[in-house]
Amino acid sequence: MRRSGFIVAIDSWLLRKGMVSLLNRIPGTTIIREFDAGDPLMRYLEHHNVDFLIISQPVFNGTTRLFLSRPGLLEKTILLKTKETPGNEQASINPDESKEALTEKIMKFMELHGAGKKDARVTVLTHRERTIIRLVSM
Repeated sequence: MRRSGFIVAIDSWLLRKGMVSLLNRIPGTTIIREFDAGDPLMRYLEHHNVDFLIISQPVFNGTTRLFLSRPGLLEKTILLKTKETPGNEQASINPDESKEALTEKIMKFMELHGAGKKDARVTVLTHRERTIIRLVSM
């Protein structure tokens, strides 16, 4: 079985380490790198691919250029959000959720987005979708 590589980009040290610990307990996952800010993440992803990315809202807000230049990355991204952050429930998690709920959501996300498959889906965002991402990130 192919292991799915995760990058964890969360500004809070405690939340980042907790997420890494949780991911290490999910079979078939491995942590590739950890980041606490968007700039080092963007520099890393210029030269490397990733299976999945878990990113906090503050880091996401600073990396919108990255998602505009690599729209397929959005399909591989799980947003760590606060209660106040609106968003797609399927592609987001909340730090207040239980370990079991977080694990289940991550495993469903991996299954839904082809973890373990050799062929990665490539999706190009429409002009309207790129505009929405740009406006939401402001």
